[in-house]
Amino acid sequence: MNPFRSLDINVDFEDRVYGLGEEIELRVTLAAKRRVHVRSIVAELVCEERWPHLAFVNERPASERSTTSSEFIGYMVDRVTDVKGLYEDAKDSKPEHGRWAEVDSDDDRRQTYILGTTHFGQDTVIEAGTTTLRPKIGIPTEPPPHAAKARIQWTLRVSADVAWGPDAQADRAVRVV
Repeated sequence: MNPFRSLDINVDFEDRVYGLGEEIELRVTLAAKRRVHVRSIVAELVCEERWPHLAFVNERPASERSTTSSEFIGYMVDRVTDVKGLYEDAKDSKPEHGRWAEVDSDDDRRQTYILGTTHFGQDTVIEAGTTTLRPKIGIPTEPPPHAAKARIQWTLRVSADVAWGPDAQADRAVRVV
């Protein structure tokens, strides 16, 4: 237990693979050092998607650069644009000079969603020791927006809003197919 925190949270649930539309039964254990007033506790089902994307780069020889540098040899990248059609913000621009080359981008696209929320334990006073609460949280029936092309990581996050002290939080990975 952290010496500066008056409350620690431990989250437990059945360790198995869950499917869309199922419900997860949680066991939230609150360990208090002293009497603690908790304003509210929230459990969130967080989904993080990551997917690679292609990009077009405009390459041109170093001799065409506006500044000269004897250290630079090869091609310079002017601008990177997403492949047309993958994202609404991509522009269909033509190269000013040089040539277009299609490359795999080093940076993955990343999006995080909160797909389920359960509020419990409003205005609860917890005495020193441990208290166990048993809320449930539902997994949505629809897959996340980029599920077809993304690697998905699901996390269950439980946070407690502690009055007159630092808030407490616990995260645990969930396997959802």
